[in-house]
Amino acid sequence: MRTQTQTQLVNLPPELLIYVLAQLDLPALAACHQVCKLLHNTLLTSTLLQYRTLLLLHALSSSSLLPTHTLLSRLQAHTSRWRRLLPGQSYTHPLPPNTGSTYELYGSLFVRGLAISSPRGTATDALHVLQLPSAVDERPGREWIWRAPGTQGWSDFTLSPSEDLVALVAKRPASQSLPRFEIHLLTLSSGLPHPSARSPVLQHDCRDTRPNPQRAAGYSYLLQICGSSLACLFLPREQTAEYVRGEIGEELVIWDWRTGGVRAVYIGESADYTRGGKSVWADPPKTFSFLDEETILVAGTDTGALEICTIPSLPSLSSNSSAGSGSSPAPGSASPPPQLIKRVRLLLPPLRPSNAAILSILTRSDPSPGEGPFGLKKMPEGVRFASSSSSASASTSASASTSAAAHAGPALSAAPAGSPNEEGESEKKAESSSELFYPSPSARLLTVSLSLDSPPDTVPDLTIFVLFSTLLVALHSPEKFLPSPSPSHKNTAAQAYYDASSILVLPWPAWSAHARITDTSHEPHGYVCYTHGYRYITSSLFIPPHLQAQAQQAGLAGLLAPDLLQGLISTRVEVWDFNPAMVRRVRWEQEQARGPPSPPHADEVEPGAEVQWEELEQLVEEGVEQWLDTDEDGSEEDDDEEEEDADADEGMDEGTDGFEEDDSGSEPPAEVDPGAQVPVVFGPSTPRVPAVEQLLVPATLLAQDVFVDPLQSGLSAVVRSMEVPGLLSGLFIDGERVIMLIKRGGREMLKVDVF
Repeated sequence: MRTQTQTQLVNLPPELLIYVLAQLDLPALAACHQVCKLLHNTLLTSTLLQYRTLLLLHALSSSSLLPTHTLLSRLQAHTSRWRRLLPGQSYTHPLPPNTGSTYELYGSLFVRGLAISSPRGTATDALHVLQLPSAVDERPGREWIWRAPGTQGWSDFTLSPSEDLVALVAKRPASQSLPRFEIHLLTLSSGLPHPSARSPVLQHDCRDTRPNPQRAAGYSYLLQICGSSLACLFLPREQTAEYVRGEIGEELVIWDWRTGGVRAVYIGESADYTRGGKSVWADPPKTFSFLDEETILVAGTDTGALEICTIPSLPSLSSNSSAGSGSSPAPGSASPPPQLIKRVRLLLPPLRPSNAAILSILTRSDPSPGEGPFGLKKMPEGVRFASSSSSASASTSASASTSAAAHAGPALSAAPAGSPNEEGESEKKAESSSELFYPSPSARLLTVSLSLDSPPDTVPDLTIFVLFSTLLVALHSPEKFLPSPSPSHKNTAAQAYYDASSILVLPWPAWSAHARITDTSHEPHGYVCYTHGYRYITSSLFIPPHLQAQAQQAGLAGLLAPDLLQGLISTRVEVWDFNPAMVRRVRWEQEQARGPPSPPHADEVEPGAEVQWEELEQLVEEGVEQWLDTDEDGSEEDDDEEEEDADADEGMDEGTDGFEEDDSGSEPPAEVDPGAQVPVVFGPSTPRVPAVEQLLVPATLLAQDVFVDPLQSGLSAVVRSMEVPGLLSGLFIDGERVIMLIKRGGREMLKVDVF
């Protein structure tokens, strides 16, 4: 039967065989790669199959309609640049001087809160939107100022570019004493109420049992959008008497932003005791992350456990009077708010209670699993690509539009009008602004950052990494974590079990083999977009060898001022890649370098032999030129398309990327000019050495009087590093870029490496 099935497959016409193979996953493709010469050669000669193999190996998706030949060329160049950490382009972009601390990084959009109307720049009332250039999409950058008509400022925001959605937490009046909040749902393209939101303003009253509130309590917020779900965690200031007495507390609220219905409200678990005559809530939420549109992970500092919960669906809440109203149920109302359904509890490593406690916890995973394909769903009207050459007419138009920005919707940057063909091409590209490649929905890494109250010279910070796939397997296939039901098998404290509430509990030893723990904190502090897909980015400071003698002399002389440090200290930027395919690939390469070669690919491969599917990517990279010269049926491509793909491999050329070189050195204006072109300063090209890949294997973290037992973790990663001169005040990562925040002359600037 096996021979007959195999014969039927290989006897298919070539185009049908390619179509069938294109539906397979990575292990199945690897099996075909080794099972016979025909399938092996088909994999090597089909552009479609090589393109799909590269997508799977790098856990990427694409919805582009470009020719497969072009997509393969760009994808191969893109992944090669990432693996070597050799950017195709680097540039520096000055930021407006009146930006605040609120920001978002989604796809190619870097958005900062901006204060325009406030005389001292204290109230955020606009957004500085910077669409970063793309080497893969061959798209230049744009920037504009976004404003919402009628709003009086806000405290925080988040966005979903693919939904054309901006969610703003409105700034509460100083006279408001009760914790009452409004979240406005607007469009990124116009600043008007979102047409898909039945209730464009979501309202929530946080619990407040103060007898005579005289002033508003201070809050911070965590916001995230996942598909039609919008979650906001309201975090009151902990250094207040109201918080200590339990009169106010943390609250996580999840809405369906399209209907306005409240899906869940979570404030912690009700404790068995009271404080000051009030109920005490145990382990209130301090952080959260969506795992998918129906699943959310929450955590607090009381226990540090990661709680995987399912979110009630709105149809089951039809009796809830708040559904569709845009308002959360009032505290103490007859209709209690819907609650999260706890399904899995992952326990963090046990600490010595007398020596250590958790001070803070933060989970991060970007982008949202409900986001994609990335990019703007709808470009703001009037946005044009910035011209690579300045003109007087552009400056005049920009000045005239500045005053209008304070009264209209989004103030947009407009480049000088070119020929009709050029303008039409700009509009065409503006409408197709989605990212060409983006992380697959399941390709996500969760980063858990903890600060500890621990003895001196021990572990002050912990960072834990775990893949979404591990968390979702625990939810949907718990039997894979439960011990064997064998009668001789003894239950231990290290094994998974179900508690009295039917929640699956996983002690740290039960899932540590699928996680990684390190005692290093993320650097630099203050910004949190350090996880994207399977990648995590961090940094450390060092003094280059050729400057160590100078630094030592300066230190002895007491001259280590900030300006001198800037010239002596460099930053080592590390990218940790937790993609299982990349980990296996690097491990396989290391084994090949020190061991016997793998069996030859032929019909004589023994059944049951180990499938070395890591070899697929090596074949793709080594033979990419051959594959780019042939299409699926083996015919030659047109010369014009070959030239196009060759240009794509080169990335974006500095002279044609649509940015204006700025070497004037003049001081920036006090306010951003909404009509100005995007200025980019190109520094001298510094040769870089390709990154060396370091494989992080399973490791053990010693107890150090902090942990009950030494901590073992088994999740592996590939670490690649690059060296950047100077200090960084912020560090971010997305699917195509490493973005660094630096300060020069007292002004913040973005230094962007595009891969």
